[in-house]
Amino acid sequence: MLSLTYTRLPALPFNIGKLVNLNILQVDLCRLEELPESITQLTNLTQLLASDCKFASLSANISDMHALEVVTFLTNGDIMVIPPSFFSLTRLRKLHLPYRYCLVTPPGFNEYVVALQASGCEYLQHS
Repeated sequence: MLSLTYTRLPALPFNIGKLVNLNILQVDLCRLEELPESITQLTNLTQLLASDCKFASLSANISDMHALEVVTFLTNGDIMVIPPSFFSLTRLRKLHLPYRYCLVTPPGFNEYVVALQASGCEYLQHS
């Protein structure tokens, strides 16, 4: 586990992907402005906890992080894009989205997600 909570880091090191045995990354309240592309090399990561960050998108290669079970983006007011590849994470069990973030999910997505929190979401639509 790597917890960087409250460190107010503007960015993670570009080579964070070298921590191949990392299973939990907690960057809550860091104010991260972006996630480096190398984060997708963390294939053993089971939890990505990134509340109160400022990044506006996720890598299209996030599906390479096939071990992800819990993803939290609460209060990430700036997150705009969740790539379609995100929904191929078959081990994902809990997804917490920012306040008022609205989501269009692909067919079959809810077959394996057991907890979806989308506080204040005006709609949740299946495509």
